[in-house]
Amino acid sequence: MSFHEEFIKGFKANPHKMFHDSLTVADWIKEYSIDPMTPKDVENQGSAIFGMRLINEIDQIDTETLIIAGSHNKLHPKEWMIAMQEKISNCRLEILQNAGDMTYLSRAPEINKLVLDFL
Repeated sequence: MSFHEEFIKGFKANPHKMFHDSLTVADWIKEYSIDPMTPKDVENQGSAIFGMRLINEIDQIDTETLIIAGSHNKLHPKEWMIAMQEKISNCRLEILQNAGDMTYLSRAPEINKLVLDFL
């Protein structure tokens, strides 16, 4: 659910491939297994944001803004990001194709370039 299917296929085909020249899939899984989220953590996260309608206040942002979205993000759909862009004046939206929820990991070099160019 977090990664786009092409990214997953690549690592299934070569599980020893380095992830952005730093981690293999096994290393990444080990890192995320040190203190994994529990079902209660997920419940707490959902409860914390349940009912929040910040989209109604987002038009108060008056500084230059960059939104980066994954085209296939199921947790934070690009349609939500488009709605945010429409509410924020002076907002740039970048949608990375074939990207899921964890775009900041799977597409780190592209994200880094977008952020650095924006800054």
